[in-house]
Order: sequence, then structure tokens, then C-alpha cells
Amino acid sequence: MLVVWALFDDGNMSVYKALKDNPNYKVISVGIQKKDDVFYCDLTDIDVIKKLKLLPKPDIIVASPMCESWSMGSNMRGGNACWRDSRISNLFETNEYLGIRKKSDYEYDGCQFKFIKSLHKRVIGELCVVHLLEIIDYFQPKFWYIENPQFSRMWFYIDEICCWMNRHVKNITHYNAYDNEIEKYSHKPTCFLSNIYLNLKRTNKQADIVFNKVKTKETQKCVFDYDERSKIPQELIIDIFSQFYAKINEQIQK
Repeated sequence: MLVVWALFDDGNMSVYKALKDNPNYKVISVGIQKKDDVFYCDLTDIDVIKKLKLLPKPDIIVASPMCESWSMGSNMRGGNACWRDSRISNLFETNEYLGIRKKSDYEYDGCQFKFIKSLHKRVIGELCVVHLLEIIDYFQPKFWYIENPQFSRMWFYIDEICCWMNRHVKNITHYNAYDNEIEKYSHKPTCFLSNIYLNLKRTNKQADIVFNKVKTKETQKCVFDYDERSKIPQELIIDIFSQFYAKINEQIQK
């Protein structure tokens, strides 16, 4: 049985739910929500390695860290609410720079974001990413993935600040490519950074056409609700783990 650490899986517990009945895996969800099936651990803690040593050694580590501080969901003048680039009007026009915002950046009429709240989000986002990389480097699982939107600034941070990403594979997919009810999951591209290539589905043009025609309030609510768009489709998780398992069998046969 393969031991899987599902980091940040304490919310919707997508990984745990997708694999809990599969005899090939023992899934341990890790996070800060106090639930019966969650190992309580603050992944921003300086002693996170020491705490995780209490668990069985992982064969696979998967993680979907919070994307709030890295995404265009908090788009504001010259970047987003947590990061700035004074040379541009939008954070996602360049892959060359991340700057820390000054308090004065928030002091203009109509700014909906607050300095202290945004600072907390940025620092928590950074700590989650840095410790996640530390965990993978320390425990050396056979396979792993880190998931975030394709255009998340987290990828730049991992590459340029942590000097870590250039040795791994960016696998692009769409949540709604794994569900027939395409209004249920986001149609935006997401990335699974992994130590192996993953052959993942992508939304076809016909699905995009159908998605654009669906305009009901219920559909819009479902697509853009935070919990719904954060939840990873079970079929996508099963697809990824079937590829992990096939690779392990391939290695055993060699």
C-alpha cells in the first residue's frame, strides 16, 4: 500500500474522497481544519518537518496550496493585492518581476484592499510554498505534484525566488475536462507541477462553446463559488494516481 500525503487537503478533502476506497493507497490529509480524517499540522510552521515525521513516510506527496495571494482574483493597479510591478498595469503581463507592495499603494480612492490583510495573505502564501518545497526535498517521495492555476504567480516565485522549478514538469489541464457537467467546474487552465510528465485532458473547443452559452445564475454561482472552483474533480485525481501507479509498476518490472 502506497502512503499518500495530501497537503492542504483539509477543506474539501478532494484527494482523500477520490482515493479512500482504493486499496492501493493510504491517504493522509494534512491541514489546519480539525476533522477526524485530517492530520492537524500548520504547514507554515517553522517546525513542520519535525511534526510530519510523526506520520508514515510518504510514497507520494500532493498539494494544492492556497492561490489567493498569487492570483489575478485580487487584481489591482500595477499587479494584485499582494504583489506589485510598477512598470506595468497588470501583474500578468510579465514573468520577470514580483515586488512587495508599500502601504501607500492602498491609499487611493476606490481601492478595496487593505494593507495589513493583504500582507498577511502574502506572507502566508510564501510560507506555504517555501515549506512545501522543503517537505518534498526532505522526504523525497517517489512522485509528487503541486497544483495551482496556470497563470498563478506562484510558479515564478518557485522558479526565481526558490530556484526550484526548472528541474520539473508543468502539466496543464482543465477541471471541466473531467466532468460532463461542464458548468460545475472552472474552465480556466490549471497546472500540476510534477516530477514526471502527466498526460492530462484539456477542454475541447466544443466544450468551451457550450460553456460560453450557459448564462443562468445558478451556473454562474456554481462556477465562481470559491469552494466549487477549489474542489478538484475526482476523475482528475484518479487519472493522475493511475499514472503514478503505472510508473511504479514500470519501475518494479525493470
